Amino acid sequence: MFGFGIGVLSVMILLFLSYSIGLSMVFKKFGVRRWKAFIPIYNFYNLVAILHLPKRWAGLALVPYAGTVYSMVAAQRLGKAFGKKTGFSLIWLTYGAFIGMPLLGLSKKKPDQAVINEPTPNLKDFKKYIKKGDHKK
Repeated sequence: MFGFGIGVLSVMILLFLSYSIGLSMVFKKFGVRRWKAFIPIYNFYNLVAILHLPKRWAGLALVPYAGTVYSMVAAQRLGKAFGKKTGFSLIWLTYGAFIGMPLLGLSKKKPDQAVINEPTPNLKDFKKYIKKGDHKK
């Protein structure tokens, strides 16, 4: 009767542990205490802080649909800091984070601080870019 539920719960716990262990290795590369990776929501807050993104994004990431956008932007920036392409970041650091985060944590690469210090993406700049038509060049 409870076999299926316990099985699903066990798989979810294993996926979370895989993600958290990988994130803790990434936190170590940034000089952040590793235990912070094991607390849900707080771990994303710390990740956003490490990436020099607005801290309010951690709360906005909890909003259905909109949260996906904030998570993807954070994942893309994290991947870029480790020299990964956008495709890797959007697939393996968002939907497959239980695989992608350990890959980043186990890599020998150090994060690129120049990427971390880039300005925060701004929606107003994006609107100007679209209106000017610079994207057609």
